[in-house]
Amino acid sequence: MNIFYFDWGRENSTVYRMDTTNGKGLKPRVVRGSLNDQVELLVDLVEDNRPHKIIFDESDMGAIFKNRFAKLGSGKGIYLDKSGNLQYLDQILL
Repeated sequence: MNIFYFDWGRENSTVYRMDTTNGKGLKPRVVRGSLNDQVELLVDLVEDNRPHKIIFDESDMGAIFKNRFAKLGSGKGIYLDKSGNLQYLDQILL
């Protein structure tokens, strides 16, 4: 199972990636730009890597990142539940 952990920052944020099946931490990715730019880049990373879960640091602005991710992601067929589990439209339709 692949898990993302999103640690927000004002000018750049870090996406930590873990493969829990193999017990490996994957190379973290840094996303830069405005809040909206970072959310768009995060949605693209999720779309490309299709993790099973994403965890947000919800302190301060982190909750806003999570809400914006959920809104933008749902427009691209990526659905986030309250626990951070992700579902993809093509999996739901099967």
